[in-house]
Amino acid sequence: MKKVLLYFLILLPVISFSQITSGELTYRVSYLEEKDKQGIEQFNSKNPGLIPKERLEQALKDVLEANKSLAYIDYVLEFNKNEAYFQVKQNFMSIGSEIGKENFINFYVGVSGEYYHNIEKNISIHSWYHLDRQWLIEDELYDFKWKLLPETKIIQGYTCYKAIHKTKRPIQTYDEVIAWYAPGIPFSFGPAEYEGLPGLILELEQGVYRFSAENIKFSEKPKKIKIPTKGEKHNREDFDKKQEQIMNRLKGQARK
Repeated sequence: MKKVLLYFLILLPVISFSQITSGELTYRVSYLEEKDKQGIEQFNSKNPGLIPKERLEQALKDVLEANKSLAYIDYVLEFNKNEAYFQVKQNFMSIGSEIGKENFINFYVGVSGEYYHNIEKNISIHSWYHLDRQWLIEDELYDFKWKLLPETKIIQGYTCYKAIHKTKRPIQTYDEVIAWYAPGIPFSFGPAEYEGLPGLILELEQGVYRFSAENIKFSEKPKKIKIPTKGEKHNREDFDKKQEQIMNRLKGQARK
């Protein structure tokens, strides 16, 4: 009898998720201040005097002030078996002075706008306002080279495993992304552009910001996933080159 009961308890999560077809996950983002300070100290030790101390201190103050608006921003992932839609949602119940900081802080967090993934069709779409225009980046799903590790921790009651991706994309200031995914939740999506793991991503660390699952809802009903359509269309490679050119031009103008 005990063996039968144990067998049933082991199969229970599998049985329940076999009936689940869609869901919604809300993330909260937190700023890893100590990690940021350590990174700045390492940069300064390798590049002494490159950035004036006063300028650096002011930049840190600006970031700390902007991070207050994280409390008023929801990062929402909607998904079914084959598709996912992720968006940055401003909470309009927030204070007026905080609303104006949304784009500023999302620049530092590294996400903005709307993201769409379709595993079956191998499609990735990102729509957002950046550098004075609306962009629509359509391409194949990015081939994340996830390294799966045996480390585990419990997040929202689910056993999650650690995975690391080493980045090589232009513009980014961080060199790796750390994800914690739950194999017990059989959906291979996560925040922003991240996907491709054998389980839903419940926590993700990108640079000095951490996405943490706050609320998860599952449904047995099929969910229609929104597809972004607005913006100047490019593929990922062309956009990366164009963005790098624009950023270099702006840097050159700032030095004059």
